[in-house]
Amino acid sequence: MYSSREKKIDNEEDSIMVNMYSSREKKIDRSHSEELKREHCEKARRELKRSVSESSRKSVNDSEKVAARSYMEDDMSSEEFRRTVEAFIARQQRFLREE
Repeated sequence: MYSSREKKIDNEEDSIMVNMYSSREKKIDRSHSEELKREHCEKARRELKRSVSESSRKSVNDSEKVAARSYMEDDMSSEEFRRTVEAFIARQQRFLREE
């Protein structure tokens, strides 16, 4: 008896076609899986390199911005600051009541 994969072949042309089909099918599966694995690894490596360089650039730029930043509140007296905060709170409460 023949197994499920083996077939009785009547002539030579059918034998060649069966062999070509089975070898082509196996080759496609193998190359397809190898391609996916390779693509996944390359993407991970590229992203890691980019994120490292971007994060180091951000930390330098952020520290420079903090040092250069000046707020209007820094120049106010404590009384002026308190009045500004109370006015802001009053505006927010009025806005919420109108809704």
